[in-house]
Amino acid sequence: MKNIRIKRGQERRILEGYLWGFSNQIEDSVRDYNPGEVVRLSTRNGKFIGVGYVNPHSLIAVRILHQDDIEINTDFFLSRFGAARQLRQQIYGNEEAVREIYSESDYVPGLIVDRYLDNLVVSFNTAGMETHREAIINALQEVYKPAVIYEKSIGSSRKLEGLDENVGLISGDLPKTESWVQFAGIKLPVDLEKGQKTGLFLDQRLNIETIVPMVAKGKILDAFSYTGVWGLRAAKSGAAAVTFLDSSNWALEQAVKAAKQARLGKVCEVVNSDALQAFKAFAEQKQKFDVIFLDPPSFIRSKSSFKDGYRGYFDINQRAVDLLESGGLLVSCSCSYHMRPESFEELLKNVLRRKERSGRIIYKGRQAPDHPVLPAMPETEYLKCIAIQVD
Repeated sequence: MKNIRIKRGQERRILEGYLWGFSNQIEDSVRDYNPGEVVRLSTRNGKFIGVGYVNPHSLIAVRILHQDDIEINTDFFLSRFGAARQLRQQIYGNEEAVREIYSESDYVPGLIVDRYLDNLVVSFNTAGMETHREAIINALQEVYKPAVIYEKSIGSSRKLEGLDENVGLISGDLPKTESWVQFAGIKLPVDLEKGQKTGLFLDQRLNIETIVPMVAKGKILDAFSYTGVWGLRAAKSGAAAVTFLDSSNWALEQAVKAAKQARLGKVCEVVNSDALQAFKAFAEQKQKFDVIFLDPPSFIRSKSSFKDGYRGYFDINQRAVDLLESGGLLVSCSCSYHMRPESFEELLKNVLRRKERSGRIIYKGRQAPDHPVLPAMPETEYLKCIAIQVD
């Protein structure tokens, strides 16, 4: 195993638990290393720091796997997965839909694993995880004993790592009939092949379970609804009418299935449209809502895109405020790490000022506990959820 030195003074964050070493912090050239190659890290003076893997093509040149000098093999992943599984069982017991492995927060940077019943959906997001694919799959099979392992290695993170997307069945046979899971108080269909990312947006569980039963009254708009868990939980909790708005016809079909299964179809309708176009149409029709759930995709994927992304969040939120009845409630979310909590709250304050309306925050939430946060790595905390009553 080769050794890479960190520049003088740059090792402190790593010793405190930060798991990334950026290319400008590395003393030695990593140009000739293979992407995903395991290395030892040391200070400039040769003091051992940890074991990680390197990618010469990435801004994040090194990702730390362990602070002890150990081999990275199946036993390593068995230990990591066993600890992650124990934590989820402590939190959720036998829940049917859980994020079992959350990358850096479970000390396996670049790996995401979601479980739906006894099926696993896996995302290898970095060269280091791709390199250890066989050991990871063996460890997953031993710890979880899944019926199916399905891969959804897609998205911008793989592109940044110089990796192509990879989707397909790893082991087992896909269910011949549709699978249903209980999530946030609602039965939802799960399609391992067609679902976005790794399936459901499990990070919103706590926010849905906490805020929706308190506010589910009157006429509801579930914008960027995907398969509709916000609106479905609102309908179950007593909302008079729920509109699901999404650009994906497939996702809306899933929401309709779930509404029928829960016998909520009479209060639910769908709008298959771009959100901004739909908001404009609602305004022209003078439609108003008592509650709007706003959970858009990430508008800010890097520091360089912050200004454009900020404008996107501002625009969609001000259009939502225009559609609210006086005294209505906006539940607004951002999954962009670069939009920090204080910036998001400031954005909502500025939206209200622009629209000449006042408001009161009644709830602030974050990602669910199966997406734990490393205190030394703010990057592991990304989700913001604010419920604000708008006068």
